[in-house]
Amino acid sequence: MKIEFLDVADAIETKQEFILSETLPFPKNTLGMISAKGGCGKTSLSLILSSEYVNNHIGNVALWLTEDDNGNIKHRINLLLENKVMSDFNQNRVKLINSSPIHLSKNKDREFVNDEESFNELRLFCLENDIRLLIIDPLLAFFGGNENDNSQARTFMQPFINWCKEDDINIIFIHHSSKGEISNTRGAGAFSDAVRCAYVLSMPLIEQDKKIVEDNKARIEKEKLN
Repeated sequence: MKIEFLDVADAIETKQEFILSETLPFPKNTLGMISAKGGCGKTSLSLILSSEYVNNHIGNVALWLTEDDNGNIKHRINLLLENKVMSDFNQNRVKLINSSPIHLSKNKDREFVNDEESFNELRLFCLENDIRLLIIDPLLAFFGGNENDNSQARTFMQPFINWCKEDDINIIFIHHSSKGEISNTRGAGAFSDAVRCAYVLSMPLIEQDKKIVEDNKARIEKEKLN
């Protein structure tokens, strides 16, 4: 192996750029993650982020939201607009991927490997449609291994890390949180370790009988937007 290096004096200074800085900032051209339990509004947040992206950045957005059908997504967009959560939504620059989820990594001949053909098809779709933000929901629908295996999780995440660096794209995985009163990212730690920025969301919390629990009033208000 040849070790490549340079003196710090020869490095060219650059400043990290961010996307979605008004809502949830992510470093540009990196892999990110949003984790939350069911019912916290992950789909609605994905739509809000999509709207912000097309209003402030070049390129298009692709959403692979496998837990919601297209009609329901359109309904949520209209509700978010009607309730002024979003000021506008450029529907021509946001693409909904209709294909069923596929395991981009899986066990084959006693080895956990990436499905390079399927991965390259997704990458080509993004290049041909000038996709600069890809949101995939949920992560585990595309992962064909043991969700608690760190080695397999890293194998799955690495191609996405490389892709972001090479193709001027941000990719955000929507991931389920573990069960419990306080949300934590589910499964192997390598999932969250692989991303540059990870957010764990929950409903607003309050103290009740010396315990921290979700605010049911906030959940009721959120359900009005569904």
